[in-house]
Amino acid sequence: MMSVRRGIESLVCFILGTVGVPIASCAGQVGTRVSGATILAVTNVSGDGRLLAPTSAIDCGSGVVCLADPRSGLWRLDLVTGAMTLIGRVGEGPGEYRMPRLALSWIGDTVALWDPALRRVTLFPFGHGRPRVQELASQIADSLLASVAWIGTGPQSLTVLSRIAGRSRESATKVVSAWSVLWQHATSSPRETKVLLSRSLPRSIIKNTRTMTYRADAPLRPILHAAMLANGVTWAGVSTEREFRRIGPAGEAMSSVHVVIPQRQAVPSDRNAYRDSILAHFRNEAVELKYGPRVSAEMEDVLRRFLKEVPWPSAAPLWDILVPADSTIWIGGSGTPGIRSRIWRQFGANGGAPIRQVRVPHKWAPIAAIKSGDTLRVLERSRDGDAFALVSYLLAPRR
Repeated sequence: MMSVRRGIESLVCFILGTVGVPIASCAGQVGTRVSGATILAVTNVSGDGRLLAPTSAIDCGSGVVCLADPRSGLWRLDLVTGAMTLIGRVGEGPGEYRMPRLALSWIGDTVALWDPALRRVTLFPFGHGRPRVQELASQIADSLLASVAWIGTGPQSLTVLSRIAGRSRESATKVVSAWSVLWQHATSSPRETKVLLSRSLPRSIIKNTRTMTYRADAPLRPILHAAMLANGVTWAGVSTEREFRRIGPAGEAMSSVHVVIPQRQAVPSDRNAYRDSILAHFRNEAVELKYGPRVSAEMEDVLRRFLKEVPWPSAAPLWDILVPADSTIWIGGSGTPGIRSRIWRQFGANGGAPIRQVRVPHKWAPIAAIKSGDTLRVLERSRDGDAFALVSYLLAPRR
C-alpha cells in the first residue's frame, strides 16, 4: 500500500515539477530516494606557490586533473601523489598565456585553455606534439566584450558558449544584462558560424555617484550553462529554469526536455551572504590599492547603502553546475548559505524525474565538478575565498 502511495506521490511531483509548479514536499522524494556520499580524499591545491584563484577543473585521464587559474597558470594535478605541475608559461608565444581562465576538455589526450587576455584557445597535448592555437569565430576572438564560458568538441565542429556584455535598463540603480550565445562552427572553418541559442540575462547592478561607479553581480542571477554528453548531444539551460534545449552533434535542434527539481525560495541568509561577499571583495581591494582608513570607510558606507537598493529576486536558482556522465547528466542543486550539503541529481537523456539523487556533504562552496564512476570530484572554495581544495566524494548506490 505504501509503495502505491509513494508511486502516486512521485507521479504528481513529476507532473507538477515538469510544468514548473514548486511543491516543497516533493523535495526529497521525486523519482528516487536521496542517498548519501562520503569524503574519499581532500587535496589542497592552494598555497605554497600553487593555485591562487582557480576557476575550472577537468578530467585529463590517467588519474590526472587539470586546473586553470588566471593568476597562477594551468596546472596538472596527479590524484595519486598529489603532485602539481605547471603546464606552459606566462607569455604571448606558442604554449604561453597571460590569463588562463578556463580549462576545457578536448579530443584525445589534449587540454584546451581559453585566454581572454590573448583572445585565443591554446591546445596542450600530453603526448607527442607541440601546443597550437585553435581559431575561434571572429565574433568571439575579436570582441573584447565577449568571453568564452564553455566549449564542446565534436569530430569536426566546435560548440561555443560565450557571454557578451549587453545594454542596461535605465533606472536609479541600473540592471546590466549580458547576452549568452551558443555558437557552432567547423573546427577548420571558424568564419562560418551558426547561432544555436541566445538569451539576454541580468548580469550586474551598477550605481553612479558623483565620484564613483559601484558595480556588483546581480544577486542569485540566472546563468546559461551547457554540457555535451558522450553521444555529442548538447544540453543548454538557464539555472533558474527546468527546461533544457537539446542540440544534436551537427547543430540540429532536438526536442527540449524538462527536469524535475524543487524550487528553493530566497531566504534572508542569501541576502546576508551576498552582502558579505561583496564587502569582503571591496575590503581586499581597498588594502591592495591602499585607499587608506578614511577613504575606505566612506566608500564602504556608500557601498552598503547601494546594496540595500539592489532589487532582490523571490526565488533562488534551481541549480548551478552541469556534469555530463556518459549518456546521462548530473545537475548540482544550488546551495543555501550556512548549509554545506547539496543534492546532486542524475537525469537520463529524456530528462523527467531524476534516476538518482545524492546528498553531498560539501566541505566548501563548489566551483566545478568531474564525474568518474561512482566518484564525484569537486573543486571547492572556502568561505573567505583564500583556500581551494579538490574534494573526492564516493556516491552511495541508488536506494
